[in-house]
Amino acid sequence: MSLAPGSRLGRYRIEALIGAGGMGEVYRARDDRLDRFVAIKVLAPQLAEDADVRRRFEREARAAAQLSHPNIVAIYDVGEEAETAYAVMELLEGETLRARMKTGSLPLDVTRAYALHIASALAAAHAKGIVHRDLKPENVFLTADGAVKLLDFGIARVQPAGPADRVEAATGPGTKVGVLLGTVEYMSPEQLRGGPIDHRTDLFSFGVMLYEMTHGRRPFTGTSVIDLAAAVLTAEPPMGAHLAAADPELEAVIRRCLQKTPDERFATAAETAAALGGRTTTVVTASAAISPVQRAIEGSVAVLPFVDLSAEHSLEYFCDGIAEEILNELARVPGLRVAARSSSFQFKGRTDDVREVSRALNVRAVLEGSVRSSGRQLRISPRLVDAEQGYQVWAERFDRELDDIFAVQDEIARAVVRGLQLGSSATALTMRLGAGTASVDAYTRYLKGRHHWNRRTESDLETSVAYFEEALALDPDYAEAHAALAESFVTLGLYGARDPASVMPRARASAAQALDRSPVLADAQATMACVDAVYGWDWAAAEKSFKRAVAANPNASRARHWLAINCLAPLARFDEARGQLTLALEVDPLSPAVAVTVGLTHYLARRFDDAIAELERTIALHPDFAIARLFLGFTLVAAGRHDDARRSLEVARDLSHGSPEVMSGLGYAAGRRGDTAAARAHLDALTARSAERYTSPTLVAQVLAGLDEHDEALTWLERARDVRAADLTWLAVRPVWDPLRSTGRFQGLIDALGLGRSESRAVE
Repeated sequence: MSLAPGSRLGRYRIEALIGAGGMGEVYRARDDRLDRFVAIKVLAPQLAEDADVRRRFEREARAAAQLSHPNIVAIYDVGEEAETAYAVMELLEGETLRARMKTGSLPLDVTRAYALHIASALAAAHAKGIVHRDLKPENVFLTADGAVKLLDFGIARVQPAGPADRVEAATGPGTKVGVLLGTVEYMSPEQLRGGPIDHRTDLFSFGVMLYEMTHGRRPFTGTSVIDLAAAVLTAEPPMGAHLAAADPELEAVIRRCLQKTPDERFATAAETAAALGGRTTTVVTASAAISPVQRAIEGSVAVLPFVDLSAEHSLEYFCDGIAEEILNELARVPGLRVAARSSSFQFKGRTDDVREVSRALNVRAVLEGSVRSSGRQLRISPRLVDAEQGYQVWAERFDRELDDIFAVQDEIARAVVRGLQLGSSATALTMRLGAGTASVDAYTRYLKGRHHWNRRTESDLETSVAYFEEALALDPDYAEAHAALAESFVTLGLYGARDPASVMPRARASAAQALDRSPVLADAQATMACVDAVYGWDWAAAEKSFKRAVAANPNASRARHWLAINCLAPLARFDEARGQLTLALEVDPLSPAVAVTVGLTHYLARRFDDAIAELERTIALHPDFAIARLFLGFTLVAAGRHDDARRSLEVARDLSHGSPEVMSGLGYAAGRRGDTAAARAHLDALTARSAERYTSPTLVAQVLAGLDEHDEALTWLERARDVRAADLTWLAVRPVWDPLRSTGRFQGLIDALGLGRSESRAVE
């Protein structure tokens, strides 16, 4: 019988039923003693009547509780009350791997990332002598903050293992003769035969999951349980040619895991993880004391904006800037993962416990600090905290002149590397990247420019241009200032704030100046690539430059983000785009822009349900992010939910103060739902604006498409082509233009942009 909300199990107050299965039910509950929410798994009443089953339930919960690992759900407690046996575990928010795969296969980069986490969890379990025995996508959970968790050790066994347990179909888990425990599609041949099993049976199930993640289907099928079991025992699953071509290493891992004989599989899960990690800097051995995922977390840090303690509170730009400069230096250290600025700076002005920061950003260490000033005298007080262990690793106070700021930044970065025990990596910081500048005045203007650029409003972007130009007037060889100036110009173009012809060539020239002085500046390479894509329509050159940027700085989340949305998505390479976004989120997990782009790629791929789910998730985390509501509105229109679309777009209008992009969206949505008067009002406003200042012709064309005025829409799209409007980039894939695709004029536009191949792929 289900537990009623408000009832209690020990110190736990039941709030709601959140799931049910063969073993019992799972509830959301509150732990009054520790003031936290938990999940409680309650053994089904018909099973609880069996004393042997109750003992086994508790024994296996205790075994799982031994597994303190970031990729295994944590077990907090077990108990029994009034004949009700229960286990208490951490409460997770997110979805299962099964839910994530509902539309088919996953990008190969994403598969590798998930697989490495799962293999790490299995290695930890096997090291404790615990075999899961029911590994399947339903038992892998993907949390909302990006973690991968292995669930449900409900039929796990503690080695040494003997013959496989069997149960009666009518009674559920136990140790009686009947049907095999587990899920047939994922069971190993030795499980099906009822023979001895060990940790290698989990590796077979793992191989089945990897096959499904890469192929979008299971390797073994049958019309009955008997046929299915026969396929597992005898059939060789066909490997897709796409996998062998794209990732032969991953294909080899899958083949070895799926060997019928345990001795032919990997010897351990740690060895499996090592094979999966062949493309990473992490080396894992069977005897490794720390899992690859634990290593990744330990070699990770977030740099928070420093606190301005000056009497006038006039150093905000400097506090933000010094933190960002240290962050950029650390991002160059091989093997160190550094949380991106856009995520770590979301904690600015907040008083979160560093453990909360660590969990939100998935990092082991947090660097924070403060700045005081008196004239040109500075007191900088940084400290490095091991958030997992809760102790201070290092702290220092620097009383220096402003002229010494470069040396102080380098010293802080080296101290962080030493504190993280990265050894010889500290030598990577013996000199500043690129040309830098010796001019403190130029550097100060550069920091002020970055401060305004990060605000991203049109007026702030214009102000940033002025500061960067002042910095370059003081030091014409300041590579970082050239790169930052290029970013300001390209951002003005991407936002549609300026005529592309007035900013994109200047962005290209400034990026070239930066790369002439420092060829490895990732930001400059990413800006050059962006110009090549959205203005030059040279997709091959853009992709090469984006990949050079990523190679120069693997922590460059912006480069991966721009590669995904401005190069791969326009070419209908959606799986690759999501793979890059997944990697961007690893270092920038709180970025609303990256999260929105994940939803946007689903929308462009016509996966509207997935897009809605992703965009709604982003809005829940960032309710004031207007772009998320804008693209949710477009997706809802495509899904036929016109009233919901209007509400989302109206909120976007209020949040953006009536931006042209949102006004165009409102006009398009009004046209699609048949409200011609409202659509024409928005159309008139946009055309009037375009007569006064630059307004992308694509925005006008969009409203006309909503009104089914196709010829006029094509005329405005041709104007967009003539001015090389940035938002024309998605022409081949955006659902808005589907009614126009059959016309010769539209195909001419596609050809002009060099998108002919992607056009056919986008609408298949």
